[in-house]
Amino acid sequence: MKQDSIIEELHQIREDYARKFNFDTNAICKDIQEKQAASKREIVSFSPRKPIHLAQDATAISRIALNG
Repeated sequence: MKQDSIIEELHQIREDYARKFNFDTNAICKDIQEKQAASKREIVSFSPRKPIHLAQDATAISRIALNG
């Protein structure tokens, strides 16, 4: 498979960023949250979606398949 230089660069940036925090996900999240709070951009939140049970989902799919 052909290697994409842009993807390789992104992977390297991600690796360097994680290494900066010793690969500690809590520290990474804290840094991101601090950057987000310092930003003047509006933060948008969405209400949680209602979970769909697999049985309901399968029933809905079968209805769609039968009714075309």
